[in-house]
Amino acid sequence: MQEYLPGIELSLELAKRQYESELESKFLDLRPRFERLTSEELPYPPLTEMPITAIVVLFKKVDETYELILNESPYITNTVNQTRNSLNHAEKVAIEKAQKNRLRFQRKHLSDCILLTTVEPCAMCTEAFLHVGGKGIIFGLSQKDLRGKYIFVNGVYKPFRTEPEGYSAEKFLQERNSNMFVHGGYMKEEIWKRMEPFTYLDGEYIEDKNIL
Repeated sequence: MQEYLPGIELSLELAKRQYESELESKFLDLRPRFERLTSEELPYPPLTEMPITAIVVLFKKVDETYELILNESPYITNTVNQTRNSLNHAEKVAIEKAQKNRLRFQRKHLSDCILLTTVEPCAMCTEAFLHVGGKGIIFGLSQKDLRGKYIFVNGVYKPFRTEPEGYSAEKFLQERNSNMFVHGGYMKEEIWKRMEPFTYLDGEYIEDKNIL
């Protein structure tokens, strides 16, 4: 972990608090929803999936703030190994469940919904939320934060499959002329504290064809 001089550490902490305070004043009831992403919904070892959790929530804009109305999807963790489908990232499954929920009311798009996720969504999941008309994305750890790190899953070290260096969900959306907003780094330290016991800076990656 990078060390900073006390004054710099204080400045960074103040900046973090200010950033999170601004988000919470804009998106009411955000913190309790996000805290659940980092608590009981994250599986304990032995892990069978990458410990990433997501949820799609409905916010109603009132003046300059967003009031959370309801969860459009349940809290979802990765189901890649469970379903033997490499596409079943937590974000994508949460989006699919939210859309199915909307179809009950003869609606298809998620134009007033926000995707909350512990880790910055990959290009596939970001594209999926763009296609259903999502309003915004709020995440904790970035793809850059996890690059080069391993997770101990099903008895083997598996690298986080991050996007190529230079990728960001915000940049990805800008290149597609999307007006969807992206806020990253929310509750970053809390999420990392939860994931750190299962995460390694290096490890011998053992290829197992029975594990996705």
